[in-house]
Amino acid sequence: MSSNTLAKAIQLREQKQYAQAETLLRELLTSNPTDPQVNYHLAWTCDAQGKESDAVPFYKTAITNGLSGEDLRRALLGLLWVSW
Repeated sequence: MSSNTLAKAIQLREQKQYAQAETLLRELLTSNPTDPQVNYHLAWTCDAQGKESDAVPFYKTAITNGLSGEDLRRALLGLLWVSW
């Protein structure tokens, strides 16, 4: 996985350039389908765009594949919020 590409996607999301961030993250996902960070940030990006139901499988994959720390807490919260 390219950490530079992930960092760029996160930066784009933070700048509210969600479509561009999603494109980069989906590209990363094709070669890293179980990477917890890619899945987590793609879920977050979907959530930010109001596509909460699209975020669910990415949150689940991130959690299942070893997401930890604060990112895990946020993913669990995001998943709970979507399911509410």
